[in-house]
Amino acid sequence: MARTHGTRTVSPAERAAGIALLAALAGFIILLAVRGEHYEFEAVMHAPPAPAEAGDAAEIAGPAAEDLLPAAFEGIGWTRDGDIETYPEDRLFEKINGADERYKLYGNRRLLFASYAGGEDGRARLDVFLYEMRAPLAALGIFGRERSPRAAAAGGLGDAAYLMQGSAFFRKGAWYGQVKGFGEDTAAASEHIARAIAAALPSGEAPELAFGFLPAEERIRGSERYEPKDSVLGTDFLTQVFSAEYGAGGKTATLFAARCGKETEARRAAYEEYLKRQGKVIEESVIEGASVTLMDLDGAYDGFFAEGEVLAGVAGAADQAALRKLLAALVRSVRAPGAPAAGPGAD
Repeated sequence: MARTHGTRTVSPAERAAGIALLAALAGFIILLAVRGEHYEFEAVMHAPPAPAEAGDAAEIAGPAAEDLLPAAFEGIGWTRDGDIETYPEDRLFEKINGADERYKLYGNRRLLFASYAGGEDGRARLDVFLYEMRAPLAALGIFGRERSPRAAAAGGLGDAAYLMQGSAFFRKGAWYGQVKGFGEDTAAASEHIARAIAAALPSGEAPELAFGFLPAEERIRGSERYEPKDSVLGTDFLTQVFSAEYGAGGKTATLFAARCGKETEARRAAYEEYLKRQGKVIEESVIEGASVTLMDLDGAYDGFFAEGEVLAGVAGAADQAALRKLLAALVRSVRAPGAPAAGPGAD
């Protein structure tokens, strides 16, 4: 059986109120049409972020944004298109959603962003992302994390830099900068702007001092990486990992040292089991007085050892001779009097 609905008689007062409401709405629409006003939904969706709170300003004592990202870069005809946008760490997701957690892992204070227009017709664009990290080591870490392995180092630009596909990437002190172009025709401008910004940035304590566990000889400049949580070796249990690339003539290997605290032996055993899933143990040996494990990982050669609160090793050596040579240098470096203290590794 069909459901029936009752009806209700509308009073004259209710009818009059409804007519008045419709009339008011019509008048509002006419007023908007006459004045030509409308809502800019696109502008609302892409509105620049609100200014930082007073608490943020108190914490951030670095250079002023205008000093780093000026209205124009003299001599090349590139001018800023719009205002500088500022994002403190807790709002990074508004600009780099999906990558913000990576920056938080290292420790970020703020992101400064600006777009620049220039080129022969003034229509070419460059986007500048300038990250102030909480320490020079954090800047080194995120720079190394995002650096393409195919990128060649660029000399004289900040503390370390590389140029790639019309863009420039660099770090200096506690800052990490990206000047992103959209084609090779922006390469010269992106490098010029990167150098101008780097020159305006303050220097900081050299983060390379934290890499005292690793030998200086044959280290590839700019290849240093610091990982609060390992993404170099592919484990999910190593933290506080310092690494760098070594070698010449196209044959390179990675040397690493991980601060493990009281968990060193447990992490050593876990690392051996991890590598056994990829290859086999060749030999348990003694090199420079240290007990080392040598492994063959399907034609690439790895080795590792524990020393105090440090797990250290070599990954990806070309042959056993290269592996032994690199392990010997690494043992000497880890045991050297000038090596860093064990630091805040795993407890």
